[in-house]
Amino acid sequence: MTIIDFRVTPRQTLYCRAMRDAVARELDEHIIPLLRADGGDLELIDVTEGGVVKLRLKEACSGCPGAAFTISLVIEDRLRKA
Repeated sequence: MTIIDFRVTPRQTLYCRAMRDAVARELDEHIIPLLRADGGDLELIDVTEGGVVKLRLKEACSGCPGAAFTISLVIEDRLRKA
């Protein structure tokens, strides 16, 4: 299993719970279906008050050397735009 974390800087200050809900919704609606189509998956571990998103890569993603880097770039970009 691979765990990745990155910082998401929201355009405005959000409560941690609201940010976690927004991240979870984005992952569930857009990111996870794409990963599952290729045999991968991920799990949202936490979103801290400082805006750090922690994810656990699973299935095919956990064994792919470039997955953490590629997925974090795509997810960071989508979450920053959300």
